[in-house]
Amino acid sequence: MVLASGGAGRIFRHNVNPPTLEGDAWSMAYRAGARLINLEFFQVGPAVFNAPLKFIIHSHMWRLRPRLTNALGEEFLRQYCPTGTDPAEVLDRKAMSYPFSVRTDAKYLDIAIFKEVMAGRGTPAGAVFFDVTHVERSTLLARAPITYQALLKAGIDLARDRIEVGLVVQNFNGGILIDADGFTGVEGLFAAGEVTGGVHGADRPGGNNLIDTQVFGYRAGRAAAECAAQGGRGAVGMGPVNDWPFTPPSKGDEALLRESSELSTASLTIVRTARGLQEVLAFNERHRHTANMIVGNRLTVGTLLATAALTREESRGTHYREDFPDMSPEWKKRIILSQSEGGAPRVEFLG
Repeated sequence: MVLASGGAGRIFRHNVNPPTLEGDAWSMAYRAGARLINLEFFQVGPAVFNAPLKFIIHSHMWRLRPRLTNALGEEFLRQYCPTGTDPAEVLDRKAMSYPFSVRTDAKYLDIAIFKEVMAGRGTPAGAVFFDVTHVERSTLLARAPITYQALLKAGIDLARDRIEVGLVVQNFNGGILIDADGFTGVEGLFAAGEVTGGVHGADRPGGNNLIDTQVFGYRAGRAAAECAAQGGRGAVGMGPVNDWPFTPPSKGDEALLRESSELSTASLTIVRTARGLQEVLAFNERHRHTANMIVGNRLTVGTLLATAALTREESRGTHYREDFPDMSPEWKKRIILSQSEGGAPRVEFLG
């Protein structure tokens, strides 16, 4: 078996992923005995919210020095910038780094948007206003032609209309631990692409995902074929299919999924604290005995993400702990999670 089902963006309220990316393969691999690595590192960044299709705000748009306001019409970025940090410089840094990362001062922009929305000062959609109406239409066409035309087709003219911009989950750097051939350590089970915790660490250079899928897709497919040709190295230990029959989620299940999504968005995306992460774990523990497969997988993934983030008591790359805001040399190691006999995550470290 080769797992190549991507990440888990759909467990959050706001994401730019297809509806199938809910981390189900992580739950399956976890129950089968595979190990998962670097789950606290995943990328979140600003995107347009009021177009028919959510899409990310690229670098050229930040270089236009947009005016950012909350639902009350207040500009807010300055109040989140420490003394000596110019909001204009933060916007310039954002032009060079789309996803949130603690590596540069661009982080203050993402933190500002997140906190304004969490404080109830965002739009009903969960966004803030992004305004470049001070920029001439000719400049917009010259410097941001694709974005300008795409929004124009959706009925939005950037030269005269402000847009709503919010934070979306985009990409996961961690996942199933594999070797150079995509082998997970579980007999007969291989994986490739975003579902794995392969070549990416606390940050991911843009564009690396495509080559990741090509290299490890090829390696995992070839290794799995060789395994099958040799009669296999044993069955994947996931137990009989009938142990957990699929049933569509009930209305109660759907309400639980929505609540989980809101909690994960509030506590697992930009700003993380021990209190918020413990709330995620407590919520998942209360509901983990659900008989519905979709809900069960969702809660398992949430527990794994929250456990990894709670364990790493520092800030590094895409992982920002507000209660541990600095990067620590002591945490220059990777967190590995696997299922214990009781079903709870077992935490190990890899240097």
